[in-house]
Amino acid sequence: MRSWEVFDGNISANAKSRNNTTSSVMGLTIGEFFVSLLTGTRNGEFSIYVVLLCYFWGIWGIKFILSYLVYFPVIGWAGDHSVSVIVPTYKEDQETLQKAVERILHKSNTTVKEVIIVTDVREANTMNKWSREEWANNPRVHVVTSDIGKRKAVRLGIESAKEDILVIIESDTFAEPGSIDELVKPIALNETVGGSVGDQLIYDHTANSINYFNHLVELIKYRFTIPALSVFNSVTVLGGRCVAFRKCAIAPLMDSLENETFLGKKCVSGDDGRVTSLLLATGWNCVYQRTAVFLTISPPTLKIFMKQRMRWARNSCRRTIRAIFVVPEKDLDVPYSRFWAYKRPAALLQVLTVWVNTAVMTAVVGLTLYSLVTGKWFWTGKGGTEVTIRVVLLLFVGMALRRLIRIFPAVRETPCKYFGWLLLFPWYLFLMWGVRMYSIVTMNKQGWVTRVGTGAGGFGTVGEGEESKAVGEDEESGGEIHKKADMGSPTD
Repeated sequence: MRSWEVFDGNISANAKSRNNTTSSVMGLTIGEFFVSLLTGTRNGEFSIYVVLLCYFWGIWGIKFILSYLVYFPVIGWAGDHSVSVIVPTYKEDQETLQKAVERILHKSNTTVKEVIIVTDVREANTMNKWSREEWANNPRVHVVTSDIGKRKAVRLGIESAKEDILVIIESDTFAEPGSIDELVKPIALNETVGGSVGDQLIYDHTANSINYFNHLVELIKYRFTIPALSVFNSVTVLGGRCVAFRKCAIAPLMDSLENETFLGKKCVSGDDGRVTSLLLATGWNCVYQRTAVFLTISPPTLKIFMKQRMRWARNSCRRTIRAIFVVPEKDLDVPYSRFWAYKRPAALLQVLTVWVNTAVMTAVVGLTLYSLVTGKWFWTGKGGTEVTIRVVLLLFVGMALRRLIRIFPAVRETPCKYFGWLLLFPWYLFLMWGVRMYSIVTMNKQGWVTRVGTGAGGFGTVGEGEESKAVGEDEESGGEIHKKADMGSPTD
């Protein structure tokens, strides 16, 4: 054979090899390769990739259909009804409190018979005195002083109220015009409703990137999860920033609220989730009213924002464990069901999803690290290229893209200059996974961790070394509420 024929044959073989490479991936045609990615199989091998992808998109799809196609707010005239508004306050900026109360008094068409401002005994010479002087000439405003602790303040406010419908508003939360009317409609028109909650969004959300980021987080919750649960009258947490209750439904729950313990420690935060669980357990429905809009002060820094989320995650851990494992209630003198979550499929799904999402993310992260170390990719198919693309699709297409799509209502409703945060928002998913994991380990670490200084929302600055004192009063004390206990927003 001539030398040029051998050379020409090698060139032809190499060219043929390159053509085969470009038309196939790892022994599969391009079409077969992408089919294997979408189906999770290759030559009959099973992959959990498609299961995870379907799970994340399926949960979102169900919530989307329920919240946008099935859910509708209560409409119609609610008739003549009177409302008692309770405003617990601690370490609040006077201007902020004044603005919150004035909005209640002047911007609501509801017959607000009374506004009960509940101050803390530690502020007897400051906020208590100022409040009494500020509204001395308004017969509808009453100022009372409670013992230390948010739950005690809520109880005193409820016991002091004279009307059958109660609205509890945090001192850093502002009611939009007509929102109190809208908030109480479900209770006024349906005798089975024990509590209702409205939109709780961020005040001045375009002021800075933290406000806008927090606004997106809250808007997603109140556009998807909450209305979907409301379709089944099973909202699992009536956010404590602003919530309406039927007095005959909530009053019998006060002993159980105030004396709640978890693994031997008295619970401090998470009172809104606790009350909601007790309402559902005693047979009352809990719903969402989209037409009621309330704006709240956002944490000013990312550090305080993450502390707030940590507290809420701990509250969520304790609350969902009680529901899943049907922990019996103490100090509850009214009939109730330990199996309330199992009698409400939507609530049970939401409670379980909290843990399933954490488990799935942990599995994905753990298996990915294991495979990188050992080179064994049994859980998602063989082959480095295929595996890499699958993991990327799972994490970014399956999870991050879903988050970006969920942000769309926020962008549509409130376009602003901080659009760049949308690109960073998918990372919130992974960041919150870390928060969730840490909260599981420290779920029984009691105490408030945000309201550490006097200022709008209680987010004022404190001196170096004072913060640990202000936020750690109950974390190692077995749940006893000491004189540094906090009463910040308890939304779970």
